[in-house]
Amino acid sequence: MWKVTDASVVLPGTVLCNLSEPSSLDPSMLLDSSPSTKKAAVHIGPGVRMLEDRSTLVATQAGTVRVVAEKNTVWVECNQRRYVPSLEDMVVGTIVDRYPDSYKVDIGYHEYATLNALEFQGATKRNRPYLDAGDVIYARVIHVSKQTEPELSCIQPGSNKSWVSGESEYGKLGGSMNVVSGAMSAGGGVKSTVGNVVKLSTGMCRYLLTSKDNILHYLGSKLAFDTAIGLNGRVYVQSSDPNITILISLLLLKSMDVPKSGHKQLVDQILKAHF
Repeated sequence: MWKVTDASVVLPGTVLCNLSEPSSLDPSMLLDSSPSTKKAAVHIGPGVRMLEDRSTLVATQAGTVRVVAEKNTVWVECNQRRYVPSLEDMVVGTIVDRYPDSYKVDIGYHEYATLNALEFQGATKRNRPYLDAGDVIYARVIHVSKQTEPELSCIQPGSNKSWVSGESEYGKLGGSMNVVSGAMSAGGGVKSTVGNVVKLSTGMCRYLLTSKDNILHYLGSKLAFDTAIGLNGRVYVQSSDPNITILISLLLLKSMDVPKSGHKQLVDQILKAHF
């Protein structure tokens, strides 16, 4: 039984849901609820923890509860910069070290994540990408454990687009690839090496990914650029003009200090002053 509604404000320790009462839950929130288990399955995101009774979900941080019914997901949204990985998170990471069969990737967590060298769409031992320290990648989190470092993958389930073609959603950002933003491409798509990583709050990045009316959409109607948005609080921006890349990066940082209702006005003011 849900104890809160979407967009409710919660504090650490607030009970969000009791999974042992499936009959009281919204059916759209159930992944699997059988009479034998009497449990509802829900994807848990940042800021939510299951207690030892395996039935109670509680908030671990102050913020706003967000519920995406169609994805059976619940998380607590806040403007923190510290990132804690969750399964299937899309992240923007930087290669920090290379080994014969894997890479170490900085995703903003207190431990580096591991990326297997074959975790690319269509990669084999003879035909695989070779990354260097400093390269930026877009990946998803496939393993999280308290005992080991997070594991990443650049394979998109259900896709047959090879990393060689540059059409895969995940992989190296920049270079000759057409970045598809985690799922946003603004201004028609740009192939360029002029890229920059912007560090925002995790809440802001989640807002950019879930909102259909945000600052990147305003900018995309006026400028040509591509972005890759990570739930780890990092956004990769690239365009054919380094000045545009810098301008968009600064606008994203500035938007953190402006109410979301004022983002369109902020874009209009800055673009009017520069163009």
